Amino acid sequence: MLAMKVVALLVAILGLALAAFFLLYGTKAGILERKILADFQGTYDTGQSALRRGIFYVILGLLFLAGSIVTLVVAIAKARG
Repeated sequence: MLAMKVVALLVAILGLALAAFFLLYGTKAGILERKILADFQGTYDTGQSALRRGIFYVILGLLFLAGSIVTLVVAIAKARG
């Protein structure tokens, strides 16, 4: 039982880290600078396509944030009893 609580806590922390990355990167590179990495070869999207990709990353970050908050709340509730 303790192992499941620890795994849930680790998943929630990983979700928070991914949420922070996607929110920060989507906002900074996609929305503010409008120059975001497009592929692994090092090419960049600029302008409207970077803005769309940045908004997508922000939405993805918000979903990770919501999921990790739900996981944290459930893990804390299970830990208390």
